[in-house]
Amino acid sequence: MSPDYAIRTVLDSARVGTFWQALSSILPQYAERECHLVYPACGPFAPLLLPVLHYLREQQLLPENLQVTLIDIHPAAIQSLAALVESLQLQEMVKVLHQDACDYQAENGSVDILLVEAMQHGLSREGHLNICQHFAPLLAEDALLLPEKISIRAVLTQADDEFPAKPRAAGERNTQRVDIGPVLELSRESLRQLDLVRLNDGSELIRCQQVQVPADLDTTIEHILLLTTEMQVYQDLSVTEYASGITHPLPDLSVCIGFEPHNPQPGDLLIKPGDSILFYYRKQGLPGFLPVYVEPA
Repeated sequence: MSPDYAIRTVLDSARVGTFWQALSSILPQYAERECHLVYPACGPFAPLLLPVLHYLREQQLLPENLQVTLIDIHPAAIQSLAALVESLQLQEMVKVLHQDACDYQAENGSVDILLVEAMQHGLSREGHLNICQHFAPLLAEDALLLPEKISIRAVLTQADDEFPAKPRAAGERNTQRVDIGPVLELSRESLRQLDLVRLNDGSELIRCQQVQVPADLDTTIEHILLLTTEMQVYQDLSVTEYASGITHPLPDLSVCIGFEPHNPQPGDLLIKPGDSILFYYRKQGLPGFLPVYVEPA
């Protein structure tokens, strides 16, 4: 994570504020029991957690048996984290590790809360899913995964309807969308059921859901494919679509539905009304979804 991106995370009030509300409610519940919270890929500021620890201590609500592990791969981030932890006088409960989050080793069942938010919109570019998958065996039987659920859906729309030249009023939605179904739901339960596909070169894909383009889709207009994101952080605390940078819809302009592109590119996927699309998730390289045409049975 670059310093600029880390700063943008701190300034994303909808995202950060929702996690603060969740953790301010969750952590005091561990007053009578031990709790190990791990925050991998936390960046130089660990923005979703450190302010909450400081606040709870000021309110005398910080559990005495709470142990926190912060993990980041960048040396500069580690230096920043160490300075922050010392400044907040949290050294006794917070440990800072300099390593790749997916290299972290611990006993199975030793993590009570996994706090991870290492993603961009549409679960693209960052290692959020890989980190969750790595930590899944380490979670205690009653552990919490935060966010609890991330839902990715596929919708069709016109670019001008979704991204109008004149910004919409707050809360106004694009009513011209065509929702064609779920692509992936990431939760603690679904982590146990991921459909892994191992390729000959040793890399892995995750087989996700299949969706169908409506047979009666109007092809007189050009539709684009969007991957939408909603995040349930904890119980009724959610980051809804467009509320945060990570929940903005992600257009996939390689998918051409009912039209041929004016400037064809390698990898373009030509889809007709009535066709089905199967999504895979690429784990290696640049993480993200890969749509594939499905031959009719």
